[in-house]
Amino acid sequence: MFVPLRFLAMAALAVPLALLSPLRVQAQDLSDEEVEEVHDFIMGNIVFILFHEFGHALISELSLPVLGREEDAVDALATVLLLPDDPSEETDQMVMDAMDGWFLSDDYMVNEGEDPIMWDEHGLDLQRAYQVACLIYGSDPDGFSDLADSVELPEDRRETCLDDWDQAQSAWFGLLEPHILDEGVRSKGIQVIHEPAAPGLEEAADFLRETELIEVMATEVLSRFDIPERITVATTSCGEPNAFWDAEEARITICYELADFYRELIIEDIKNRSP
Repeated sequence: MFVPLRFLAMAALAVPLALLSPLRVQAQDLSDEEVEEVHDFIMGNIVFILFHEFGHALISELSLPVLGREEDAVDALATVLLLPDDPSEETDQMVMDAMDGWFLSDDYMVNEGEDPIMWDEHGLDLQRAYQVACLIYGSDPDGFSDLADSVELPEDRRETCLDDWDQAQSAWFGLLEPHILDEGVRSKGIQVIHEPAAPGLEEAADFLRETELIEVMATEVLSRFDIPERITVATTSCGEPNAFWDAEEARITICYELADFYRELIIEDIKNRSP
């Protein structure tokens, strides 16, 4: 019997939201509401990146076919998992925060004078932002019409977003359904490790560890699939904001620098909005 993957994802998200403890924001003169916005933004973006890397792992470990660029495919999976059939304010905010993360990352690149890497396996951050926006809109055109307006998504593109959404969810659900374990059965080959943080990244490390975000996601999502090899999900210091799947080691790495980067992005955005 088919188990909706988005139901699995939302079951996973329920615990981290309840466990979320305040992330200390160093002397930023932020209001309580703004501090909460920082927390939510980091959470939404880290969840999106986790689902993205889960996609890479599932493609590799389950030998799933991919037509087109794999990075685009796993972005689509992350978006689909964050858009449940029964939406909530929390999940809507998460996926919109993930979309905003790509927009703000593009702004950061422009402000830093960094040239776009046209040959990279990933799409440009601005392209990824609009594709996430397109899928969000396609999932519920009436509910997300204001979002489409806010990012100035053209009317002709909005029409094709509905097809993009239908294609993304049907393709991923069709590929993954044969590999979902029976209800009550879990894969035992998932381990989570939190490595020591480099100086200056202790807050980011504490945030990921204390919320138990990684543990819950790995247990409630990855362990639902018949994965033949033991997979490690690790948080660590990498020297750069990044996250990646290593097929040879069967390891997903989430860098503390990435969580810290999202913190910096949203704090700068909040400050720019202030009168």
